[in-house]
Amino acid sequence: KSGARWNALKHGLLAREIVIPAREGRENAAELQNLLAQLRDDLHPAGVLEEMLVEKIAVCYWRLRRVLRCEMGEIRKRLDNVTAAKEVAWRDVLKRLPEGENVSQVDAERWIEPERGCCNLPESKVVDKILRYETAIERQLYRALHQLERIQRQKSGEAVPPPLSVEFLGER
Repeated sequence: KSGARWNALKHGLLAREIVIPAREGRENAAELQNLLAQLRDDLHPAGVLEEMLVEKIAVCYWRLRRVLRCEMGEIRKRLDNVTAAKEVAWRDVLKRLPEGENVSQVDAERWIEPERGCCNLPESKVVDKILRYETAIERQLYRALHQLERIQRQKSGEAVPPPLSVEFLGER
């Protein structure tokens, strides 16, 4: 009886380890728990191994969402820098105007606008890191999904061929 009282207790590992709890990047632990509950409903894990794979899927999806937020943050940071540079450029335009001559805000916007187009993506070295991170997470996500599918198909009595793993080593 003393051991059985712990059966319903969830470890809370996901809530404490994967969720950023404070500051600007704060995440909502309840959202992660909701995602996990939905995945459990959809995937019907039976047993510890299947439960581990469902948690792995939830964690991977959570991390992919974080990658997208990171990318958006990098874009916002670049756009903020352009806005600050635009204000400096606008003041510079006004200084260079002959006395008594005016330039409309629209004309100034057209003059400065091309700078903004280059800022819709993060810098290339940041993009490379984000894409590497995203690719690694997606690989983990699909590996967990495929493992779960194989286990569940085997349990249902299907003949499941061994997994096929192919490595591309590049040119030799």
